Amino acid sequence: MDINVYGMTCGKCESKIETALLALPGVSGASANRSNNKVTVSGVVECQSIEQTVVDLGYSLHPLEEAITEKDSDLPSSEGLLFDVSGMTCASCVRSVESALTSVPRAISVSVNFANNTALVTGPVDPEDVIFAVGKSGYGARLSNPGAPENKNKELRVALVKDSLRSCVALVFAAVLMFSPSLLTDHFSFLTIGGLVLAVLVFTGGRYYFSAFAALKQSRATMDSLVALGTGSAWIFSMLVVVNPDAVAEESQHLFFEAALFIIGFVHLGKSIEEYAKGRTSFALTKLLDLQPKYATLILADGEQRRLASSLEVGDKVLVRAGETVPVDGLVLSGSSTVDEQMMTGESLPILKQAESRVTGGTINIEGSLTVLVSEVGANTVLNRLVHSVQMAQSSQPPIAKLSDQISAWFVPLVLVIALTAAASWWLAGEEMNFVVAIFMTVLVVACPCALGLAIPMSVIVGLGRGAELGFLVRHSESLQKASKVDTLVFDKTGTLTEGKPEVVGTHFCNGVDHDEFASIVLSLESHSLHPLAQALLDEFSADEILPADHVTTYPGLGVKATYAGKACVVGSEKFLLEQGYSEFPLRVPYLGSLVFVGSEGEWLGVVVIRDKLRVDARDVMQLLTQRRLKPVLLSGDRIDVVEQLASELRIENFEGELSPEDKRNRIQALQSSGSTVAMVGDGINDAIALSQADVGFAMGAGSDIAIESADITLIGSNLSMLPEALGLAQKVMANIKQNLAAAFVYNVCLIPVAAGVLYPVNGLLLSPSLAGLAMALSSLTVVANATRLRFMA
Repeated sequence: MDINVYGMTCGKCESKIETALLALPGVSGASANRSNNKVTVSGVVECQSIEQTVVDLGYSLHPLEEAITEKDSDLPSSEGLLFDVSGMTCASCVRSVESALTSVPRAISVSVNFANNTALVTGPVDPEDVIFAVGKSGYGARLSNPGAPENKNKELRVALVKDSLRSCVALVFAAVLMFSPSLLTDHFSFLTIGGLVLAVLVFTGGRYYFSAFAALKQSRATMDSLVALGTGSAWIFSMLVVVNPDAVAEESQHLFFEAALFIIGFVHLGKSIEEYAKGRTSFALTKLLDLQPKYATLILADGEQRRLASSLEVGDKVLVRAGETVPVDGLVLSGSSTVDEQMMTGESLPILKQAESRVTGGTINIEGSLTVLVSEVGANTVLNRLVHSVQMAQSSQPPIAKLSDQISAWFVPLVLVIALTAAASWWLAGEEMNFVVAIFMTVLVVACPCALGLAIPMSVIVGLGRGAELGFLVRHSESLQKASKVDTLVFDKTGTLTEGKPEVVGTHFCNGVDHDEFASIVLSLESHSLHPLAQALLDEFSADEILPADHVTTYPGLGVKATYAGKACVVGSEKFLLEQGYSEFPLRVPYLGSLVFVGSEGEWLGVVVIRDKLRVDARDVMQLLTQRRLKPVLLSGDRIDVVEQLASELRIENFEGELSPEDKRNRIQALQSSGSTVAMVGDGINDAIALSQADVGFAMGAGSDIAIESADITLIGSNLSMLPEALGLAQKVMANIKQNLAAAFVYNVCLIPVAAGVLYPVNGLLLSPSLAGLAMALSSLTVVANATRLRFMA
């Protein structure tokens, strides 16, 4: 069973709850997840016992916002605030920032992402409290601007240039020392070179030393600690040899100046690779924002004027000519044209736009001119809301990230222990001091956990960006992990497998009525009805002459009764006409669908068969899902005979009709109880309960309503063909994450023993400090390159 638990802020909270629940009689398994405020318990135990245990631990069963006083009413909602964090260099830094954020008052959950240097804090927190907590932990924070990834790209480019410059300076200077031994001729030259090396170390790697010192004050150890210790010990030992050679045995008088510089150079090389990759990960968001033009034609009382699109306000009128891009979201006041919405909704065919149609910023006007009334600007536009949603999702972490968090908590301290143990062991074994120092340096540098910190967030960021490009929006990265395990797909019918737009598929006449007479009665009476089927009838029929109907009475859900051309006419359901005194309908209608009957003066004139149009891609999607061995289930509130026919057409074996929203939820619960991982695909309105119950909810979303709150993943533009793409990408992202974790572990597991000298007694193999720095950079490159592959996957 699942229960909602609020107040979990870190991995310790999750472990605390899991341990307490596992101690209860009858509990066979317990899993707490702070990212979605859920605790899953398996076994035979009363729900009341579970809830009481959670409450006794100090957690809440209700959203924490309910306990907020009036004093806090002006604070941000629990939707989440995104902060840019500076100073993080590895997975250990992420752990430190997360620990600091758990102390922020009213924080419900926190998620820190190393790949894009952000922190996502949910709960009604004060931004100043967040910034203060991060600053106190030795890092910097500021509120992020979700609608402007291009600003972050500029910052990343600046960081890329700086890291590249520092890398070049350190590596060039190191190469000069290595290949120009003639520079070192006397004691003075040794001192001079030592001073220059120190200056280069401070210029190129100063931030590592300052960060390591700050971490030490916080009783923490990070990647910076490893780099600072490794290069610092190299320089100090070398200067000891230079200043007081008598203090070191002659056979150990070795200089590590160039090794220290090579390490710093390769560390910055790895950082350059990371910065470049981070810039590329926001490529999809930048591409989306580029859809919106910079200028718009504003219509004023005295004419037209070119204005910056960003300066437009709600209520302004703009002119969009043929071939131009729509600058903002708005309502068409006049004009008629077709608009290409493919980049926003995935719809391949241009959409007709005329008076009262809605248009979205970033779409392209193809033919005529449109006068548009601005309805949304700035962060409220569909385009900016899409970018904001993707950024928020990219800053979240899937449950598998708990593994990385747990490892990073002890990894750096363990490396320090290994480095000291290895150095001490070789010293006790009688090796020279220069050998011992080299072992110590190499272990510290080769174990830097940069790749481990990048392994998960890089895959998540690239994968979610690719999803936005393909046409689906993921609200939280946790949804990707769940979607990768889905084996059962539950579909709603109307608006999901069908267009949600009724159309006439057949007409049957009787008692000698002709088409024109039949059409004129239908058009005259149905023009007074607001029923969804009425529009289908008005779209289908036409007549040369239509007389106005008199004494019109509409019966909601049943039909319309009126006098037409002096005759009492009725249009509506069979039941309605029977209630008006009509005898049994004389024809047998072979079509399944909604039936609209027409009668005049007690005689049946005919029947119109109306069906909801099947989506053009529905058959292909079902076939593809079946090939992937996914089980489709159709649950609908429509009549069972209609549902059965649709299921037959799509070859869906499991189906039910005439279900209420609560019935759908109960069916999904039953599937979950049987061990299935269930995804629900619906229109996000009447399916809200079922979408929330499912392990993953997919909502069909229109371009003007991009995010449906009850769903985890929105198929932009109601493009059903994106469903297999979303499921496939989820599996690829999770596979990519596991590959990255494996690569990061392989580097450390394999190279740390080699760096410690395990193979030296066997075959004389020993990893130099310089090569250790290069290996660390290559580990980051491996993870980044593997994650980047997701950008090119379908």
